[in-house]
Amino acid sequence: QYCFKVDFVRRAHASSSKRWHLISKNIPHVDVKTGHIVKPPRGDKNGYRMELFVFDSFEHTKSVVGLQVERDECGLVRNLQGLDSPATALQES
Repeated sequence: QYCFKVDFVRRAHASSSKRWHLISKNIPHVDVKTGHIVKPPRGDKNGYRMELFVFDSFEHTKSVVGLQVERDECGLVRNLQGLDSPATALQES
């Protein structure tokens, strides 16, 4: 969990817009010939997701403070559904 002042977020956003990271992903898509949804095999990376990381904004601040907590206090959320989703994060807490 991160806490930022609104003025910092505005300033960092204006300066960080070119810091995209390409993350290879397994992305379902529509076969244009058949109209069917194609779900590539697990592990088959067929596309990229562009992300901005929160730590990319740290260079725009005077100081950063981190808190160390026990691992079991943290619920990882990376996916909308399934493993590492908001639902599993709530189950972990």
